[in-house]
Amino acid sequence: MDFKLIYEYTRNMNILYVEDDTQMRESTTELFESYFKKVDTAKNGVVGVERYLEYYEHSDSYYDLVIADINMPKKNGLDMIRQIQILRKHQPFIIISAYTEPEYLLDAIHLDVASFLIKPIQLENLLEELYKIAKAIAEQAAVEEQYNMLENDYIALQRKNHTLLQEINTLKNKKDTPIENITINEEDVNLLHKDDYFIADDLEQMTGIIQIIKSMLTESSKEENHCDTLCKTTGEYLEHYGHTLSYYEVFENISQKIIELGELFRYEISPKNHHIVEQLREMFENFLKKLLRWQLQFSATMMPDSVQNFDHVLINDIVVMVEFWNSNKE
Repeated sequence: MDFKLIYEYTRNMNILYVEDDTQMRESTTELFESYFKKVDTAKNGVVGVERYLEYYEHSDSYYDLVIADINMPKKNGLDMIRQIQILRKHQPFIIISAYTEPEYLLDAIHLDVASFLIKPIQLENLLEELYKIAKAIAEQAAVEEQYNMLENDYIALQRKNHTLLQEINTLKNKKDTPIENITINEEDVNLLHKDDYFIADDLEQMTGIIQIIKSMLTESSKEENHCDTLCKTTGEYLEHYGHTLSYYEVFENISQKIIELGELFRYEISPKNHHIVEQLREMFENFLKKLLRWQLQFSATMMPDSVQNFDHVLINDIVVMVEFWNSNKE
């Protein structure tokens, strides 16, 4: 396999390599450092999870690839993967094992592991796998970047559309005035720039999101299991809500806080203690009630200025939940 061909895709990648055999870890790390931008190592699964969390906290991003042995002391590779996937569901993994037992292979498949290599590793096989996986990761990153650009363009167009709709509404209110005599005074301009004409479709969509989350909370309260799945799904809905709210510049502050809360629920490891989960659920239910009340206020008036003084109450709830989560997560 041509070095330049592989390096084209691996040179900007940061990886975590987890291997308990010191000699194997050191020699393979030396090889990886020729291909990857950054190579962090760990001697077992416990340290591997710690390294992963440290990297995320310091860089606010994830490793592009995790390469790990299966049979390690304290925490094996598959258990490490399960724990990491709580933080990032689609983290790419390469698993290495000296064994070919079917149960290992089946577990790796169920965990959506990108590749499974058998020791002793043949260099050519390793390089081929690195090339395929690094190429797929790079292509996926390019797709996501394009998607984010399109999403930002869409938000910008939505804001322009809202402004135009408000301008049309202003003109309709002045329908008794001949068009040639219409002038937009400074007060009208400020009104347009504040983007405070709220589209009914957006309002209906956001109300629907709140109702879905409330239904999820009701259903999950019947089960005494971990809240990982609930938190991830709730996080996705909150991010959607926040992005819809962010179309309106006047709500930029509260929308960003809601997006941040959604990202926390979606990506951070959630508390496992049943008592703590119930406290968090109660806090979140109260937040949803206030959010719905706030939404009903401005839906009745269509004038955000009349409900601006309620924003700080919601933001305070979000801050409290974030602090509670971070102090109790496991």
